[in-house]
Amino acid sequence: MNDKDDDQKVLDKLRYKALFDTLKIELKLKQSPIAIKFFYTEPELDFFKKRNEYQLTEQPMSFCKWELTALEKGTTIYSEKKDLNCETATCCFNWQEDNTQTSTSSERLSKSVFGIAAAPLADARFIADTVSFYCEEDQAKTLINAWMEAAGVEPWQPEQSKEQTACNYSVYTHNMSIASIGNICPQSEFATKDGLVNIVLPADHLKHTVDELQEGKLSLNKSSFNRPGDGFFRFTMG
Repeated sequence: MNDKDDDQKVLDKLRYKALFDTLKIELKLKQSPIAIKFFYTEPELDFFKKRNEYQLTEQPMSFCKWELTALEKGTTIYSEKKDLNCETATCCFNWQEDNTQTSTSSERLSKSVFGIAAAPLADARFIADTVSFYCEEDQAKTLINAWMEAAGVEPWQPEQSKEQTACNYSVYTHNMSIASIGNICPQSEFATKDGLVNIVLPADHLKHTVDELQEGKLSLNKSSFNRPGDGFFRFTMG
């Protein structure tokens, strides 16, 4: 069996579209979560390019705008170092020209990547590393509480020491295999919308989190978003 068959089996099992459909119902989401993939090796990048339709950004932009572009166009966006114009993200992805860390408050990948893909969750045809949500506060409460139950990490406190940016959240979650939650990146167009929270989950935790949301619905015979008693964070933010 070749790598393509193995990857397809994993994707079939993950069923991102079905997970999104459930999330949309359970959380009453207004926009799709965004699947993110980091490419560390040339073979996995070549494989992605051969089997996926994707678009490039028309001009350099920030990581959070890569996410937004993927949502707006409803397609996979693939980007590399040359497509980025954000100093914080350049540091996060280890894309500096030298080894100097330009931002001491930035999370950093363990090594630089060849490129990054972003796609609406339902349309992702790659095995994601992280999944980014832009939620209203009540939706965020329900989602993060379900994640804590599914991951068995309660009690849990979100990381507060790093910059409040989309790239930091994604890299922290990818490095630590734990959720991130915080304010919207100031460079994101989502920052103009009051009351939104950015949550990033490890992609391999997503199915278990969705299962937890569904279990809550079945036990109460209503949507998870409306579960009584869950209108609170089981931790404090910032």
